[in-house]
Amino acid sequence: MQQKLTAGLLAVAFLLLAPGPGGSQVFSGDEAKDRVRELTGGIHWYHSLTQAQQAARNGEKMIFWVQMLGSLDGTT
Repeated sequence: MQQKLTAGLLAVAFLLLAPGPGGSQVFSGDEAKDRVRELTGGIHWYHSLTQAQQAARNGEKMIFWVQMLGSLDGTT
């Protein structure tokens, strides 16, 4: 079930954030913020790698690591 959810979220990310057929597509800040919120709203994010590792061991799950500068919601 979790793998299907993850695959679904990745598909939605591609559809929501991919450029249109004519090339690059520019979104307003509010629209980009709404799209990111919609995409990431159902994901539980750990702020500690140690906590994520423990939860992954307990649930026999993999860890999806995201490291970035700034803020995911576009308010860097």
